[in-house]
Amino acid sequence: MIAAATIAMALLLAALALWLVPEWLAGLPYARADPVKAVGDARTACVAFLVALGAGITVWYTGRTYRLSREGNITDRYA
Repeated sequence: MIAAATIAMALLLAALALWLVPEWLAGLPYARADPVKAVGDARTACVAFLVALGAGITVWYTGRTYRLSREGNITDRYA
């Protein structure tokens, strides 16, 4: 139940990040020349950030799983 709520919250935040943040960034004064291109560029940057964040979380989780597995193997050898 907690995992489903966490996933739903993450998807909601990602959707907001891809919808609201680019609009906000494109509203800055330097983007007045071509607002559609500014929104597209900001959306590309947000997607890249979310992908990098997901990759970082994946690397952290994989390292944690590996460390716990190694500790389990050492404990099993003594048992």
